[in-house]
Amino acid sequence: MLFEPDAYDKKTDKDTKREKKLSVYDIDGTGILTIANLKNYLKIKGYKVQYNIIKHSLEYSGFIGHSNAHLPEIAPTIIYDELQTEFQKCNIAKIADMLLVIASDNRVNPLLDMI
Repeated sequence: MLFEPDAYDKKTDKDTKREKKLSVYDIDGTGILTIANLKNYLKIKGYKVQYNIIKHSLEYSGFIGHSNAHLPEIAPTIIYDELQTEFQKCNIAKIADMLLVIASDNRVNPLLDMI
């Protein structure tokens, strides 16, 4: 006769998912990289991304130790390196696209700021 564990001893997929440690950046509790989670990550790390409407380009700040001249190209890779183990469905292309969305919500006009 084979031993069969009681129903209480069996773990379901839901139990396993509940036990999984959520990332400190996971503000929506999905465990998936979303715009909300990426915004939370940027806020916690002190990173800022804006869209300069005069230059029509993204501007980054807060990335200490990295060249500002190359940040538009390397920022998604830097972020991916830190988030790849934190979230599912995380890749460089998705991060780059999400950064565009976040930057478009944070438009800056340096000429108006000078006035």
